[in-house]
Amino acid sequence: MRENYERTRDFVFQREGATITDNPNDRGGLTARYGLTLKTMKTLKLDLDHDGDVDAQDVYLVDFNVVDRVFREKYWDAVHADDLPGGVDLIMADIAWMSGPGKANQFRREGHKSINALTDRRKRFYEAIIERDPTQAGFKNGWMNRASAALREAQKCAGAAS
Repeated sequence: MRENYERTRDFVFQREGATITDNPNDRGGLTARYGLTLKTMKTLKLDLDHDGDVDAQDVYLVDFNVVDRVFREKYWDAVHADDLPGGVDLIMADIAWMSGPGKANQFRREGHKSINALTDRRKRFYEAIIERDPTQAGFKNGWMNRASAALREAQKCAGAAS
């Protein structure tokens, strides 16, 4: 639902935090404020310092407005969240932000259309990542807590939409 965009964005950004991180086990690599990764910035060609390349220097120039634009255009819009029911929009956008819009859309194509079904599928996906790559096990609690927090917030959105 279009009306849930800011609420969803705020949920995602609050959980991602406004600090820059560089965890060697994080597949996204160097991560700017609000969870925008250098890897994504390179894909989107976000050369914020206009020096002809996208690198760590650009990560340090990321601000709220940059991430808000990317979140809206490349994640929220990519899962057609404006057209989804309240709550489902939040879950889909959060999955997209964490795992890519393709993964979120795949879950819906598989038939997972409710906030509970999407959350269950999301958690199974995280378990599968860890099973394939045990170096990711350190992220498990954070991923599961995030999925549960998104479910609670989505339930509030769904209630507000009723």
